[in-house]
Amino acid sequence: MRRTAVLVMGMTLLALAGAGEARPAEPIPAAAGVVSGFVIHSSRSFTRFMFWPEGVMIDVEGTEGGGAHHAHQVQRPVVGVAAKEDDVAWVAFDVALYYDCFEIKGCKQKPNRVVRATTLLESGAALAVHIADPFTGKAYAAAIKSGKKPEALPRKIDKGAEAAVRVFESTIADPKAFAATVSERPDVILLGSEAAERWVGGDKVKAALTKWKLGFKVRDGIQAGVSGGGTVAWVAANVDAARVGKAGTASPYRMTAIYEKTGADWKVVALQFSFYENPYEEMP
Repeated sequence: MRRTAVLVMGMTLLALAGAGEARPAEPIPAAAGVVSGFVIHSSRSFTRFMFWPEGVMIDVEGTEGGGAHHAHQVQRPVVGVAAKEDDVAWVAFDVALYYDCFEIKGCKQKPNRVVRATTLLESGAALAVHIADPFTGKAYAAAIKSGKKPEALPRKIDKGAEAAVRVFESTIADPKAFAATVSERPDVILLGSEAAERWVGGDKVKAALTKWKLGFKVRDGIQAGVSGGGTVAWVAANVDAARVGKAGTASPYRMTAIYEKTGADWKVVALQFSFYENPYEEMP
């Protein structure tokens, strides 16, 4: 089903969809609701894990929010639905924020901020979320120079996610091996830490990972979980990225990978990289 746009006005979600069969718990409005709740309205829906601009959240309890109802708009959404669990979906998109507008309709200003997000949903509820502000290379270099680094993660692997974690840990150090784990699906999505770093489709994602020639090493712990049916898993970690075969200082990133079980194999269907930047306080 082709989606053309999703507008979010306050807490009301309006999906503009093309012709097609409706899916259980329409994933784009559900994902937009989760992200807008955390970024705009200070509300919390239960979420097993989240990377977000202020750090990391684990086993988030649901709360009612307050906060300002800024206008915001979902842009460039990519949706994948699990082959064997039609209530499980991953959604990657940008969210444009307009601080001086209450509604998108009639809002003539440029967005004050654009965040990007990847969410894994089951029956409309979030299992794992990655929300980040894109960094330019210059801003990233300045942040690293100032001593900023990702918040450390403890290790917690939920039952059923162990096999996906083994695939993750055994391949991410080798660009070719990691690229080989990417699914052939046309809705595979890779979001990098910079705004221009966005690839859709298994072939394009494989090519991007191979071209980067980056090997990744887990910095601290790993968080991971799995869908109720056991066919989709998520893995989140802080990683150090370094060019394979070249001397140099490794660069820290936050990384979330979503895997789908295809036959006996776990295949990557979504990836997001970001860097931690807390807009509300100074970090050590």
